[in-house]
Order: sequence, then C-alpha cells, then structure tokens
Amino acid sequence: MERKSSQPRALVIGGSVGGLFAAHLLRSIGWDVAVFERATCDLGDRGTGIGTREELFAVMRRIGLRTDASIGLDVLGRIELGRDGGILHELPVSAITSAWSRIWRPLRQALPDDCYIGGKALIRVEPHAGHVTAVFDDGSLATGDLLVAADGLRSTVRTQLLPEIKPRYAGYVAWRGVVKAQQIAPVASEPSSKTAVTWPACGSTRISDLPPV
Repeated sequence: MERKSSQPRALVIGGSVGGLFAAHLLRSIGWDVAVFERATCDLGDRGTGIGTREELFAVMRRIGLRTDASIGLDVLGRIELGRDGGILHELPVSAITSAWSRIWRPLRQALPDDCYIGGKALIRVEPHAGHVTAVFDDGSLATGDLLVAADGLRSTVRTQLLPEIKPRYAGYVAWRGVVKAQQIAPVASEPSSKTAVTWPACGSTRISDLPPV
C-alpha cells in the first residue's frame, strides 16, 4: 500500500479489539493508519462473554463511540460452584460483563473501510532506518513509520523479533461456550442475577490425555 499523504503512517498488524483500539487512538492524534487482519470474515462472533472495566468504556468514549447500559450487565460479584451445585467460594468483585460483538463491531464500524484490510497474513517485518516494511503472504508490501504488533497469542511479529519468548502451556484447559439458562441444572443456592458464576465441567480430562501444545 502506498502512502496516502505526508501524515505519519502506522501499520497495525491484527484487526481484533487491541488492533482496532490502537488504530482509533493513532488516528485521533493525526496518524494515517492501516489495519491488516489475516482473517477474511467478521470477527464479531469470534468470542463469547468478555469481562470489562470502566476504563475500557472510557477509551471507547474518548474515540467517539457511544456507550450506554445496553453494552453489558453489571456484575457485583463472582461465585464458584461445586459439581453438586453448592457454593465453594464467593468474591465481591464488580465489573460489567459484555459480549465480544458489542465491543468489536462498534470499533470496526467506526473505522473507515479503506483503513481495514482483511485476508492479509503477515510473513515478516523488515525494519529500516526511519521506516518499517510489512511483507504479506500474497507478496504485497506496506511501509510505515510505526508498526503495532496486535496479532495475538501466536504473533508473527513477536516470533520474528523476540524468538526466545514463546507461549507456554500453563497446565490447565478452559473451555468457553454459550448455553441457554434452561439447560443448566438448578443450583443448591440460587445466586443473584448480578453474579458471575463459574461452573465445573460435567466431565473430566486428565492432563496426560491432552495433546501437546
């Protein structure tokens, strides 16, 4: 992609929430920004629930996005349940539980389409004196004054520039999904509707049975 103007230019690698926040904030201080995302589809449905804080909404408002009560549900505490439905632990931590789509889609819709390029998988970064070039798998190049690595857990940028830093298996597995409330067995002590509940999986898996990560 050619430089559009004399503005400083930023290349943001990764078009998820972090990349979009970076893009909006850079644009707000006068940067020309291009976001490159390897996926070709809408990312709004990629996640389920997302825990948030007021600071996140403050940044959304700072970049001009409207937030109101419909963006999520107030959570006043957290409860961990045992397999029998009994309460194992309670923790009074306030937060707002939202949906991934309520965060990603407003950020994406507020960004001009010509600033967001999907289907661009980064191959490598080429640093130069005073600028940087991104090389993509389709053979195309993009040059900018700044490159923001927002390409996630298995970051291509990090792998190239900091190869000694690698994701390490923490010793446990968490499954995320969405179920209807009617499909969950009633608990022994009904928690408040403003409480986040952690429920154990019905089955169990031994660590030795899991494939290597």
